[in-house]
Amino acid sequence: MLVKTPKYKQIAENRWETVSVGIYYCKKLQTNIIVPTGFICNLASLPQFFVLCGMLDRYDADIASVFHDYLYVTHKTSRADADRIFYEIMNITKNPKGQWKRDLFYWAVKVFGSTGYKRRNF
Repeated sequence: MLVKTPKYKQIAENRWETVSVGIYYCKKLQTNIIVPTGFICNLASLPQFFVLCGMLDRYDADIASVFHDYLYVTHKTSRADADRIFYEIMNITKNPKGQWKRDLFYWAVKVFGSTGYKRRNF
């Protein structure tokens, strides 16, 4: 359940900073995921193929991406749980519009996200 939507501002090319706290209650893990104010993220770093084809845009899943980036950097959950939470938040916010886009975002992080999870920074 999305308890509080984080707000963010762009601070550099491909870098955003949260200006308010984001809170998501994960029922499966029975815990709140809290993204603090001041967290630096890149929203959605997408494979260029999806961007060039006009299929996806980083802003399509912005709120879910803030939580996903936070979980990838902090490792507060497993990668699988982080990806599942990303998908849950996209479906709660209905962002992006269209189930096929949410499914595509989810599969993109499942297939291409391992490097980001191992890296732990942006």
